[in-house]
Amino acid sequence: MREDRLRALAEAIASSVERGAGRQRSGPRSKLVEAIAVLLYSRPMRSAEIAEILGFNSRYIASYLSYWRTRGLFEYRDGYWMLTEAGREYAKHVIERYTSGEHPYAMLAKQIVLARTGKTLYHQPGQYPASLPFIASDTGQRSNEQQERERCIAVILKPIVTELDEEEREVLEKLVAHYVRWGKTYLYLDQLQRELDADPRWLMTLLRELQSKNLIYIYHDRRMGIRIGFSKSIRTQLDNCLQSSTAHEPQ
Repeated sequence: MREDRLRALAEAIASSVERGAGRQRSGPRSKLVEAIAVLLYSRPMRSAEIAEILGFNSRYIASYLSYWRTRGLFEYRDGYWMLTEAGREYAKHVIERYTSGEHPYAMLAKQIVLARTGKTLYHQPGQYPASLPFIASDTGQRSNEQQERERCIAVILKPIVTELDEEEREVLEKLVAHYVRWGKTYLYLDQLQRELDADPRWLMTLLRELQSKNLIYIYHDRRMGIRIGFSKSIRTQLDNCLQSSTAHEPQ
């Protein structure tokens, strides 16, 4: 694919990143890293050039490049950013997924239309929320049990989420939503992957990050598959919180 087409595809992907009031809804696949990977697939670039093409603050792009450098996608040499071997494979996967059955210019046209109708907004650096949406959600449609579960998990996680990046929060939010709705502290990897529409490799990388922070466990069930759930510490805190709520209910 020619460089101009790769650039058009990268701009289209980046324009689908929500900016402003909402959170980034790209999940752990991350639209921005996809756009950067597509650009670097054409040739090495400086971070300022990437920022100019995609319409982001250059410092934000530089920090994002550094973040994904530690995860093996990008490397930095002689003032230029380029793809690692793993990064090239990832970029090819992105290009195939976005161009399968649709010309990149057609997708770009769709994104321009969305932008003109105000449906595509832009995040500014530092505007990602430090809390999870469930903490401030409308409880009007929830049962008393669901409201209590929501209250308890919010109290437990609120001081923790500020230490997580937006992708880790996205994964954790799915676990929280599942718990609040069904009262189950776990779900299976295939469920999580489907809900997030996530690349399996990067989802597992993020899950291991959350596991290392003692927020979740990962269990390989031979019959049911890989189970993902809240860590023992969080489950214990939830039990204590819910028991305390029950003890204080009027008789």
